[in-house]
Amino acid sequence: MMCLFNAFEKNVKTNEEYAKILQKRIHIFYWVIAVGIITAAVAVCNELFWYLGENSWLDGVYTGVGSGMICVSIIKIIKYKKVLKNDMLLKEERLKVQDERNQIIATRAMQSATIVLFILSYAALLIAGFFSRTIFYCFWWVVIVYCFSYIIFRKYYSNKI
Repeated sequence: MMCLFNAFEKNVKTNEEYAKILQKRIHIFYWVIAVGIITAAVAVCNELFWYLGENSWLDGVYTGVGSGMICVSIIKIIKYKKVLKNDMLLKEERLKVQDERNQIIATRAMQSATIVLFILSYAALLIAGFFSRTIFYCFWWVVIVYCFSYIIFRKYYSNKI
């Protein structure tokens, strides 16, 4: 999660600039809480009133995902508010985020995870072709969107950087 946020940050030089970034993150986590509430509420309503779909197992999964989003966001908001109140913690957090070693670790971890996700999606695409066209096309579009987004972002960042 750290590399998702840090990838879009510029190098901040002061604690005040980093405090503004943390405030933006807090606002993002409020939106994540809202999405988590909606996800859990839809699942609970489906289980109790709507009865869409055939199994209630998926309602439990959606409720768990929504609850997880809410809990993690609340923990992060509390952490960031604690950091914002203490200048020493703010400076320590800013330096930790801007450490080149941590940035390289986060970048390589994201690259490795992306490669694994791509390979597994491709394998699932091949296997699903024998059993279900719907699943095949879902994974087909995941692979296609991944390839096109890579090309687009590569062009974008080669012009920007």
